[in-house]
Amino acid sequence: MVIGGFGGIGRSVCRWLAEQGARHLVVVSRSAGSTEKISQLRAELGDVPHNVEVAAIRCDISDKSQLRTALDGYAQTGAPAIKGIIHCGMELKVILLSLFDLAIANNLQRIRSWSI
Repeated sequence: MVIGGFGGIGRSVCRWLAEQGARHLVVVSRSAGSTEKISQLRAELGDVPHNVEVAAIRCDISDKSQLRTALDGYAQTGAPAIKGIIHCGMELKVILLSLFDLAIANNLQRIRSWSI
């Protein structure tokens, strides 16, 4: 499972996994509903010497119930079990250091991957 697999780093990780022999990739992303992004990733993996199946799950992993529902739905498809997780998701926020305060620092503590 690659979290954030449709971003630049995530796509590179998906390609690397495929080149290492992965045949099934589960990409979890808030933008997984975009057929364009899924098609782009599949096209990028098209020159790997074996068939790579890409399952896209739209989910915000910071929402534990949404993640549970998404993973339960995936499990019910009869697809291969998830054997590992690589977290490539990120949310960038630019702020001047002089404006950085305790409230912002506390918000950074809420790491999205705690739900995994």
